Amino acid sequence: ASTPVHCSEIFAQAWEPLFDMAAHSAPAMPSEMPLWSGLRLLVMPSVAGVAASSAPLRDVEIALIRKTVEETRGNVAKAAQMLGISRATVYRKLSQRG
Repeated sequence: ASTPVHCSEIFAQAWEPLFDMAAHSAPAMPSEMPLWSGLRLLVMPSVAGVAASSAPLRDVEIALIRKTVEETRGNVAKAAQMLGISRATVYRKLSQRG
């Protein structure tokens, strides 16, 4: 049996091994993957300027949010909608890393 892990420990890890692990244990069809109520599967386009690296997932996440806000010329509401998160989440994530 596996031991429960707090999500902050996962977000502190480099993202590449997480995707490698998911690729080896994920079902063949994404639609077979169980989701919690309210969550949905979305195809995420690749983002120019966010290079593949071994950076922690939270840093990649913040870079994606910043890039989206820049692309929307500072329109946080539009950026949040594009990312599928709330405006409050955009502001909170951007304040986490100066």
